[in-house]
Amino acid sequence: MKFEIEPVCWPDYPHLNDLGTLTGLDLDELIAASKDLGIRWNGQTYIKLLNNLGFNTGRGFVKFDANTQYPCLLRLSRSDDKYWYTYPYYDGFIYHGLDRFDLKSHSKLINGKYFLTLNNKPYKITSMLQVWI
Repeated sequence: MKFEIEPVCWPDYPHLNDLGTLTGLDLDELIAASKDLGIRWNGQTYIKLLNNLGFNTGRGFVKFDANTQYPCLLRLSRSDDKYWYTYPYYDGFIYHGLDRFDLKSHSKLINGKYFLTLNNKPYKITSMLQVWI
């Protein structure tokens, strides 16, 4: 089964951008569904919101598998700051806003971990959350 991914770009809503790209839902639906979850985004926030919207997810973020059959939300880290980042991923492509990056041409595999350069910044893929209907 193939899933359809349609990138969206809502500059004021980076977390909802990722979810809109993965789910195909519009911004108003995502804002309404996320209103009661608070303003702190963490792994469980994504899982709760996706489950509340009728999507299935893994029980949590797991080791990244580039050959996953499901769309997923990648968790990435950068060595120059303390935050983690999310990007939708499916079928060999990473989505950021309206851009789509091929995993193979934008990464290096070192000791089983993928290291990316996106928008001239270095990232390490630490895990993924699979999402499906």
